[in-house]
Amino acid sequence: MTSRRTNLSILDVDLGRSVVMPDVVLEPGTTAEWIRVPAKSAQRLVVEVARLVADLPRDAGRDVVWQSGANELLVLTDTTTLDVATGLVTIGVQVSCDQLKEPAVVRVPLAVGTTKQVRGLFVSTFAAPDGPEVVTTLWADSLIAYAWACLLTLAQRLAAEAGRDQRGRPLQPGAIAAERGVLLVKSMARNEA
Repeated sequence: MTSRRTNLSILDVDLGRSVVMPDVVLEPGTTAEWIRVPAKSAQRLVVEVARLVADLPRDAGRDVVWQSGANELLVLTDTTTLDVATGLVTIGVQVSCDQLKEPAVVRVPLAVGTTKQVRGLFVSTFAAPDGPEVVTTLWADSLIAYAWACLLTLAQRLAAEAGRDQRGRPLQPGAIAAERGVLLVKSMARNEA
């Protein structure tokens, strides 16, 4: 198994040589080394991932309006943030609605584990994200789901770039972890039935 630090482009975001990426062909059910993505590179990627999660075409605007009955929430996907601390990834979502005087950021902390305490794709969070109560009371589940989808989609894209299985299929994420300033993804080959 080798690692490469080459110019890397994921989702049309040039990451230069900042990402340490394994370059492998794996047997069924095996894993590769950790993909190490510095927080700044992960931040640039999450903005593009947010567009995919919101199902916005590349040439469309970056804002999306969520509706629940008579309630609406404007989500500004192009300002989605990703912060990394040991065992924790926090996704920031900028939102706006009639009840807010100005746009606010809702932060969704996702406990992901570390390389020493691997939790696979098991992620935990609080019942309500950190943000204005008028937003989090009604939109907590949607904001948590959006944050998790952003993180998982990012991990899927990174794993697919890390290599292939013996049948030529892209690798899948097997675990997400975090160290201070570094997002970590462990890619793996599918298990054969």
